[in-house]
Amino acid sequence: VLAGPGGWGDPLERDPELVCADARNEKITIDYAQREYGVVLDEQTWTVDWQATEGLRETLRQESKHPAQAKPPAPLASADA
Repeated sequence: VLAGPGGWGDPLERDPELVCADARNEKITIDYAQREYGVVLDEQTWTVDWQATEGLRETLRQESKHPAQAKPPAPLASADA
């Protein structure tokens, strides 16, 4: 079973307990939960690390406000050169 394409709303607003359940039920990986939903899980106890989740989500929100700028393309060679 695979997770489907894009969902509704901001992934960082998804209930961490639901993300945890998806990981526990092998619908998503723990890495995916962290990368896409900003949810940090304890793999041993299958619980949400709430403090780490809040910190990661804040970091991801800040990064999305200031995405790395793309490197500008190299200038074209001048016909005069």
